[in-house]
Amino acid sequence: MKIAILTLRLHTNYGGILQAYALMQVLKKLGHEPWLIYNQPFKYRYWFSELSLYISNAFKKYILGHRTLEIFREKRIRKEYETIYVNTLQFVERYMLPRTEIICTSEEWRQLQKKYQFEAYVVGSDQVWRPAYANPISRYFFSFLKEEKEIKRLSYAASFGVEEWTFSDKETQECRKLIQLFDAVSFREESGIVLCERNLGRGGVHLLDPTMLLNKEDYLSLIPIEEKQKFKDGLFVYILDPSEWKLKVVEEVEQVYKLSSFSVNKEVMAAPVEDWLNAFDSAEYIVTDSFHACVFSILFHKPFWVCGNKDRGMARFHSLLSLFGLENRLIEPNNSFDQIEQPIDWNKVDIQLEKLRKKSFSFLNENLKE
Repeated sequence: MKIAILTLRLHTNYGGILQAYALMQVLKKLGHEPWLIYNQPFKYRYWFSELSLYISNAFKKYILGHRTLEIFREKRIRKEYETIYVNTLQFVERYMLPRTEIICTSEEWRQLQKKYQFEAYVVGSDQVWRPAYANPISRYFFSFLKEEKEIKRLSYAASFGVEEWTFSDKETQECRKLIQLFDAVSFREESGIVLCERNLGRGGVHLLDPTMLLNKEDYLSLIPIEEKQKFKDGLFVYILDPSEWKLKVVEEVEQVYKLSSFSVNKEVMAAPVEDWLNAFDSAEYIVTDSFHACVFSILFHKPFWVCGNKDRGMARFHSLLSLFGLENRLIEPNNSFDQIEQPIDWNKVDIQLEKLRKKSFSFLNENLKE
């Protein structure tokens, strides 16, 4: 089956990139033909704005006498942005195949199905149903498909990200109608089921994040052999939103376990995805405030501490950790970590992981039949 994968825009978020990669790999293993919808914020827009800016500035310079003008300001901003994500974009272009052309305008979204003739659409995973991240939110409920009933529509481990309802009344009404057209609905968090039933009138099931459907060896195969000794054993620190409190936690862990910390990103440019994976393989301990860093700590059997990240949503952490009995790895905001560590029973974790994988694969198999 030819399947379109709709997720958030891929840029420098390692978890966001790898969850999309993992879902595509899983669907390929199940005998399908998954395509990534290459959802990006610009394509023609910058060309047009640069031309407009050039004409405007040229007029000012030569007609009004303004001499010091930055004619291609937007071009510079775009170049800086592409510099930041050049390494992660290379991963997308190398491994996320096949994919559509860049889709960014409303007309391109409307023409998507006509051009590619997909048999099914899957939205997920990540926070694809959080209006703050997915705009317009109705697009992530396939509003661009209208009511073409012959096309299968699924959500796979979709996330609202937070435990409270953040849709506007208009968004709620529109998405309530759209979700009734779905063949099946699944969520990444248990709380998502409650939110959806209460506000959109549609139930669903709780499934694993796609990254957990692959195993450690699948990810290690992406790391070049010559790069595998790049990082020394130590404390891998991956913090998305730095703060004094989180820095203090890092210092405490360093002191208690007598470890030196390391990170992967240097200066402005985001490190390659392969470096991020390599860091998990190399680390002895991990401190993070990232949901997907928790996921990879579990997959790589690395003891970890996660600093609760309220701004990005706490429901994700509680849901993930409770699946594996690892709630004690969560440090609530502005608290210290428990220095009396309870060792993780990785055998118990793996048994539970395999059970949840079977449930997730069953959902995909049952709902993507020809």
